[in-house]
Amino acid sequence: NFLRTILRLSASTKLENSSNYQGGSRDLVYQKSLSILMQPSMPANIGSQKEHNAESCSYDLIYPLRSLLLYGSTRTNPPIPGDSGRLRENCVTNDEKERASLLFRLVVDLIASMGMFGADQMGRSCLCTRFICEVLTVPLLTWKIWPSSYEHLLRNPLGNEKGGTYKAPPLVDYIHRFINMNANDVSNGRIEKVLNMPDVSLTSCPAPAVLCLLTSLIQIGRACKALNGTNPTMLHYKAAAEYFNFLATLTNSAPLGTFSSRMSAVEWVSVGASSTPIVLSDVVVEQAAAILSDSYVRALFTCAINDEEIDTEKVINTKTDKDQKHEKDLEEIGTSSAATVAAKEAMVDRNRSFWQSSKWAKKISSLLSGSGGKMIPIKPTISNKGVGKLMNTSSISRQLANGKGSINRTVTNA
Repeated sequence: NFLRTILRLSASTKLENSSNYQGGSRDLVYQKSLSILMQPSMPANIGSQKEHNAESCSYDLIYPLRSLLLYGSTRTNPPIPGDSGRLRENCVTNDEKERASLLFRLVVDLIASMGMFGADQMGRSCLCTRFICEVLTVPLLTWKIWPSSYEHLLRNPLGNEKGGTYKAPPLVDYIHRFINMNANDVSNGRIEKVLNMPDVSLTSCPAPAVLCLLTSLIQIGRACKALNGTNPTMLHYKAAAEYFNFLATLTNSAPLGTFSSRMSAVEWVSVGASSTPIVLSDVVVEQAAAILSDSYVRALFTCAINDEEIDTEKVINTKTDKDQKHEKDLEEIGTSSAATVAAKEAMVDRNRSFWQSSKWAKKISSLLSGSGGKMIPIKPTISNKGVGKLMNTSSISRQLANGKGSINRTVTNA
């Protein structure tokens, strides 16, 4: 509680009541504490799992949180517990969840306080980027903390503007800042380069960082009413569009076996200049597949076709004569066979400008329609007498291309 008071964070997660610690030297204490506890970039001396200690991380809060989530308080737990497939959420003890949840809430609330007290926006963007790269890439993240820990990331309170529209949840703001900070790599399909961390290997964690991030965002986003489509009145369409566009980017970069129908999948994952074969973790793949669940997809599509949002009735009631003509044409086509429709389209195509402007096309069109008048045979340059011999039609083709002469009916019938 003392640390949260110094950092202007209330004992609860409601930051609105934390403004009582302000003024004078208290502002300097807050700024100094913030600069010590929240570094804009990851400590440079972080490497292998053995280097996860307090000295190497200085006083930075984000990386110790990652270390606690990956390896537990004893630094000996595997990133993906071996019995996670059987025990599910119970693969992590309640004590470990409580420790990780306290630190998780502290980091999230501290980043949120920067927006309330006018902190540097670039510094805040750097912290949001670090949070996505270092915290949300932890495998099985939602099993290692309590759901109340990431509650603040999902809030979308009513704005102060007229009409009381809902604001975008902070989670989408994190994504927006991450994309802006890494625009080139994200747009060029190299997001895995940004997410690659040196402290965990694929042999100890059979799930690349891009897959873990995709899984964490899917699991956390499903609990957000502004994104999951369970309540059309609370869905934030602009924020949801940015959220799902980012999921699409991650899906393109994730291993192909992520959404495979097989029980297990082996994928080659590129790490720098080398490639490593790994068997993807079943539990991580299962969490990622939650985005394809029937109820989730159905709820999203129900919101997407919301009549009030897309004004279906208004569009139907304002049909013009042109719209009604199209409807009538569609009804007529529906009663015709495919061959009949194709024949009509072919006749329309023959009456277009190309067939009227080109001499060669007009000649061919007249021959096909049988209205070319009397045809004058053209003697070929090489005799076509004899059984089995083919006629040389090169001179005929040249004359037709120039719009001169005619063609023997025997040629068109051949």
